[in-house]
Amino acid sequence: MFRWVGVLILSLGLMLGYSGTAEAGPWWCEDDPIIHFSDGTTVHIGSSFNAVNLRSNTSVTYDVVVPTGTNVSLTYPAAGQIPSYVNVTSGGSAGSAKITVRVSPGTFDILVTQVGGGVGWQSHRGSSSGTTFSVTLGG
Repeated sequence: MFRWVGVLILSLGLMLGYSGTAEAGPWWCEDDPIIHFSDGTTVHIGSSFNAVNLRSNTSVTYDVVVPTGTNVSLTYPAAGQIPSYVNVTSGGSAGSAKITVRVSPGTFDILVTQVGGGVGWQSHRGSSSGTTFSVTLGG
């Protein structure tokens, strides 16, 4: 009995006595843009990567290739701490858009999530040097 009480007190002491910074986990998420296409399609993109790769000059670039005549507008749900840039060019295939996500500097694994654009939710694992996926357009 006394052994259980001693173990309980020691365990509580270790749990309550630990102090440190709170972190959400090993993945860092930046501000995730919502891309609105002129045909009514909306895609919310999120990019995440291991926080060990975060630098003071880290940035995320979204290259979006759309069919000729397709316009794009952006919404950012919250102000992020990592600068992000969206470059839109036309000349892509009809009915779809191609999105490439790049995180710099460095080369490391990233996870890109997509909500909308022909899927309910989908993840794309790739490299910070360029992870590309297609979005179905058509409302």
